[in-house]
Amino acid sequence: MKKKILAGVLCFVIGGAVANGFTTYGHGVSSCGYWVSNRTAVNSDDDGWPSRVNRAWVVGFVSGAGYTSPSDLVEVDSSAINAYMDRYCAAHPLDRISVAASRLVDELLSTRR
Repeated sequence: MKKKILAGVLCFVIGGAVANGFTTYGHGVSSCGYWVSNRTAVNSDDDGWPSRVNRAWVVGFVSGAGYTSPSDLVEVDSSAINAYMDRYCAAHPLDRISVAASRLVDELLSTRR
């Protein structure tokens, strides 16, 4: 039984999902509620591996968006990205992390214009 549960969790985390018109892989399919619960577990930037993986996924997503539109994104550091994600996910716990990251990219694009 434990193996079946673990297999299901791995398929969810590793598998892809389509939302917002793009396919999401990895931790981006997790909910904002998952983000918040892992970020508030210790309430710091050293709050355990699930939070570190989530944060790395989001920074990679934003970096990828910057790669495709290098002159259009406002440059921000990872602390600003984490702060945005913390606020967004607290307000929208049922959204996926990928949706929150997509909204962040939209903000970074609109701020530049």
